[in-house]
Amino acid sequence: CVKFRTIVTEQGMVDDGRRGATGKVREEIVRTLEESMITLLKDYARHNRFPPKRIIFFRDGVAHNQFQAVTDVEVDQIRRACEIICGTSAPHLVFVVTQMRTRTRLAVKSGGQGGEEWQN
Repeated sequence: CVKFRTIVTEQGMVDDGRRGATGKVREEIVRTLEESMITLLKDYARHNRFPPKRIIFFRDGVAHNQFQAVTDVEVDQIRRACEIICGTSAPHLVFVVTQMRTRTRLAVKSGGQGGEEWQN
């Protein structure tokens, strides 16, 4: 049985010396990911009576110059959470990162009486 669960968090602003309109910049790295993952892993194990075998983690909105830093820190947080909850039977991890400001558009075809039409 496959179950999906998510936690949505707000990214904070930090003053790192770079100046934007507010004098602060958006923090790219999610610093609370480990505690969120622990919560999710516990919920999964409680519901299914065993830890997950696979985790697909989708990370959206990362600037191209932050890919490596975000990946290094966030994957490490996920692995630590898995070690805490799953022990030696850590799940396989797929970590998907997408870039900010992409122009990719996804659409589906819908057929109507007037013919086919693309919808976002």
